[in-house]
Amino acid sequence: MKEQLEQIKANALTALEAAATPAALEELRVKLLGKKGELTAGADADIIAVKGNPLEDPAVLADVSFVMKKGVVYKKNGAPTACCRSIQKTL
Repeated sequence: MKEQLEQIKANALTALEAAATPAALEELRVKLLGKKGELTAGADADIIAVKGNPLEDPAVLADVSFVMKKGVVYKKNGAPTACCRSIQKTL
C-alpha cells in the first residue's frame, strides 16, 4: 500500500494541474459550496484523522484512526463503531 500511496503522491500534481482550468474550478466550487471543505451545519462533514501529515508522508493514510461521513462516525479510536459493525454483518 505504501508504494501505491507514493505513486499517487508522485502523480497527483500533474492530475491536479490538468483538471485545474479556471472554469472547471469555479464550477466545482459552486457545486460544492456549503457541502464540502467546511465543518458547518448542513455540510457533509466527511473527515478522517491520521497521525501525521499525509501531504508530507502519504503512508500515514494506511492507519486511519477516525472516519466520519455525512456526520455519521464509522471509525473511532481505530475501531469500527456500532453503526459500521452492523453494516459489516450484512455484507
